[in-house]
Amino acid sequence: MRIREKKKYSVNFDNYKLISLDGEISLANEMGLKVNLPLSDIGDRIAEIIRSDPYFYYKIIPVSKYYEIITYRLIDNIIEVGGFYGDLLEACYLKDKKKGEDIYLPYAFNKIFTKRVKIYDPISDEALQKLIERYDWEFIRIYEVIRGIFRVSREKAYKKVIEELDSSKELDLFRIFVIYNVNRSEAKKIIEESVITPNVKYDYKHVIPRWELQYADEDILHMLNDLGVKVHKDSLKYNEVRNFIEKIDKNKIIIIEN
Repeated sequence: MRIREKKKYSVNFDNYKLISLDGEISLANEMGLKVNLPLSDIGDRIAEIIRSDPYFYYKIIPVSKYYEIITYRLIDNIIEVGGFYGDLLEACYLKDKKKGEDIYLPYAFNKIFTKRVKIYDPISDEALQKLIERYDWEFIRIYEVIRGIFRVSREKAYKKVIEELDSSKELDLFRIFVIYNVNRSEAKKIIEESVITPNVKYDYKHVIPRWELQYADEDILHMLNDLGVKVHKDSLKYNEVRNFIEKIDKNKIIIIEN
């Protein structure tokens, strides 16, 4: 039986090394000897360092691997430097879960929500479920990782994609796939209004730029072999497009020339 290798993260600050081994936190001095300091003191000290040197923040990501040091001050300063909000929410969720409390996650979410920013970095399905259950559309509307929402709730992912469709000229194939899973006829209509193009400058209701094709998996290919796809002739100059359409029934491909 293969033994799973433990994941280790570490960061140096002051005269210490903060170590996370599979999420278990320890602190060592310059001699490598274990030091016992309150986790809240460590978190507040790192918050001070981030405040004076914002670039230090990037040394402690993912913060979720050091979740036990989360404090209000650390949350404030990470949000102040414009950090990875998904990672921060994950860390707060894990801290609350371990403590059996409901303190840091609502504090961090409310801070992020009032900034009116989007969240682009992924959150674990477990934490995502908690956020969706608690904040529903307040969270869903600012969380842009559709694949994560889709794993937790296909219906909510569908509603988010539909809600944002009219304001989005550029589409990725996964968003169409989300619609396809819930409403095939709606997906068919959107496919008919969309064209695979070399870039986003083409004048169609929706464009699927060629760089999005790299994310197409077997499920998406199955969808396109069912619904068909339009490809602008200019796209055929690119290897990734030619290789992509080789995987689709040629009778389902329409080449657009204007």
